[in-house]
Amino acid sequence: MQDAVEDVVMDAPPARAERLRVEVVERHPHDRAAFTQGLLWHDGHLYESTGLRGRSSLRKVDLETGEVLAQRSVERRIFAEGLARVGDLLYQLSWTAGEAHVWTLDGFEHRRTFEYDGEGWGLCHDGTHLVMSDGSDRLSF
Repeated sequence: MQDAVEDVVMDAPPARAERLRVEVVERHPHDRAAFTQGLLWHDGHLYESTGLRGRSSLRKVDLETGEVLAQRSVERRIFAEGLARVGDLLYQLSWTAGEAHVWTLDGFEHRRTFEYDGEGWGLCHDGTHLVMSDGSDRLSF
């Protein structure tokens, strides 16, 4: 029976995506050398994961001025990607290294590293789980 359900789902045409319009309502200064890969807002500040091989970082940024209030460089071999907050910890993915780094929200102290299979792209926290994208049509919880 499970196979029959999967066959029906697989044969169904994809739903048409709704077209949305966006409007830029404000602009804020940002370091043009910081290639944003992960971004979140917490307690009045932006937290940003920047990616560039050999120059990736974790940053706390003042939205109004663009000033980098705190920054931690990651290992040169890491191309940093998605970023999510869970409590007082930040989880930062790597693109191809197959590892995530866990940092303290206050001070960006490294707490641990854990491994995963595949590429790391986007990361969010849904209130219960970390949800990771690898750039495909699949999400990992």
